[in-house]
Amino acid sequence: MTTTEKSKWTAKHYRADRSAQRIDQSFLNVLATFVRHGGADVADARMLWRCAAGLFEDATMEIDMEEALELAVRGNASAYDAQHVVLARQLRTVCVTEDRRLLRAFPAVARTMEQVCGP
Repeated sequence: MTTTEKSKWTAKHYRADRSAQRIDQSFLNVLATFVRHGGADVADARMLWRCAAGLFEDATMEIDMEEALELAVRGNASAYDAQHVVLARQLRTVCVTEDRRLLRAFPAVARTMEQVCGP
């Protein structure tokens, strides 16, 4: 394998690892927020984490970073948040967030935990 091939392989796997890490981090953040807002206790959140963690193994997907950049600028959001909006659009689903600014900037995609799960 040439140096260029090794670099391409490393970059490809790094992107996949980072994507999986974002999914883990994001879901963990959703669970923490859910607990803080009274939707569950820590024991329930741990159980939800264990149930969902196996689903993340093969659930990585490339995100259109140029679209994320555009949305971040247009919606006055962080590039990190914009990536979640892009992913939700790509998957034809919603982006669950408690970030009021994100909810206002992307009303077609962003939803609160209460809107998704009920009161």
